[in-house]
Amino acid sequence: MANPLFFKLARLLGALLTLASIALIFKRGFSEVGWDRWLAMGNALLLSTFLYGVSFNLQAWMWGLLMNRFAGVRFGWRDAEVYALSNLLRNTPGVVWYLLERVESYKKDGIQGRKTFMASTAEWVGLVLAAPIAYLVGIGLDTQILTWASAIVIIFVALVLLWLLSNPALHTFFAQKPDISKRLAKFNVLPFIVSIYVLCYLLGAGLTHITTLAIDPNTSLTFALTIKLYALLTGFIFVSTVIIPLSFGMREISLTYLLSPYVSLESAITIAAMLRLVYLGSDLIFGLLLWQISTYVKKWAKKAN
Repeated sequence: MANPLFFKLARLLGALLTLASIALIFKRGFSEVGWDRWLAMGNALLLSTFLYGVSFNLQAWMWGLLMNRFAGVRFGWRDAEVYALSNLLRNTPGVVWYLLERVESYKKDGIQGRKTFMASTAEWVGLVLAAPIAYLVGIGLDTQILTWASAIVIIFVALVLLWLLSNPALHTFFAQKPDISKRLAKFNVLPFIVSIYVLCYLLGAGLTHITTLAIDPNTSLTFALTIKLYALLTGFIFVSTVIIPLSFGMREISLTYLLSPYVSLESAITIAAMLRLVYLGSDLIFGLLLWQISTYVKKWAKKAN
């Protein structure tokens, strides 16, 4: 793993697999959806892409906070650039590729791979923890026990509990182990990050609901139900990336199964394929945008110095 040639070959292989995966997704997606379906989407497509873009940029911001916490350095737009490029590798079968890209990218900035891996682990933990919180919001809204105001209160209470669990001052068990306590202190940023990830879950549920309504306006699927389904699906996907390294295509299969009680099987397949294309297209658009901005800012800063 310490061999630079290994990383270069791994990055090249990851890039080739990503390009092949992107081509396959577009080919399969357009064949399953069809141009008539895309035309029927209308403004729903633009709104879904916008919501995904907001979520994408929020997660890129959270990645920068995590790197600042674990590496002790704030890179600014450089963090956004690395996030954008590595995020494309999530479309490649297996979880290792985007991690290798992050590690190798930050090695150029003098950051140890262990620190980058710890930040990626904290990111994964935050995304997993956000899933049940978002699911509880969906349950409350679906059963009409909660209003949106009370849902916000529940999220706040959950975040306070997370802060208590992550506060090293309360970890008396580790009082005699300063090294472990110091590591736990790095996770104090998690409550804020989890709250942002919960918001990202709600944005994801929103674009899923908009897409579903565009394909099947008569569906019985409500927004509250969509939050539950999206939280269950996305949380499962993040957990499965560790248990099942080759989780390629699991999102589409799982989403089709979850939507089948509310829409026809054909519509469920179409929605899953369409969402995959929206995700991938948005990753390309917003990833390229962040990369270009980062490149411009670095050149401007270099000239200014």
